[in-house]
Amino acid sequence: MKIILSDRLGNKKAMVEGHDNLVFIWEEAYSFEDILTFEVEANSFVGITIDQHLKSSIIYTPSGIIIYQIPVGFKTKAYHPDAFQQNHQEIRISTVSGDVLKCRRNLAMNSLDKRWATGYYPHAEANVVTRDEPGLKARTPSMVILL
Repeated sequence: MKIILSDRLGNKKAMVEGHDNLVFIWEEAYSFEDILTFEVEANSFVGITIDQHLKSSIIYTPSGIIIYQIPVGFKTKAYHPDAFQQNHQEIRISTVSGDVLKCRRNLAMNSLDKRWATGYYPHAEANVVTRDEPGLKARTPSMVILL
């Protein structure tokens, strides 16, 4: 598995790879629209934590690729006020065992959920126009913030 940090143009800034459990530490603030790419085995469940202010999520990825663009500007209003703002980023990914999948948990929780089709699950979509406002975006339950 791999964690890759790229700028918004796709230029690789840093990468870490390993097996079963990875921790990626970035000792700088994110730049404008940086992108995190997670590469894992296709059709697998992984546990991911992308920020200390967001809950860890168990995500299913049919393709084995998870792409997450760091939100900036007004898009950050749907997150904790300090999310993605630190000069020390710690991102974690690990394989999830069958025993963990069988445990009682929130099946809809996905802290990485974004608008449009993401290619990883769980994923929420809105069936109405939300004017692209962060407070009205379709999100899985872990990300609902009352404004």
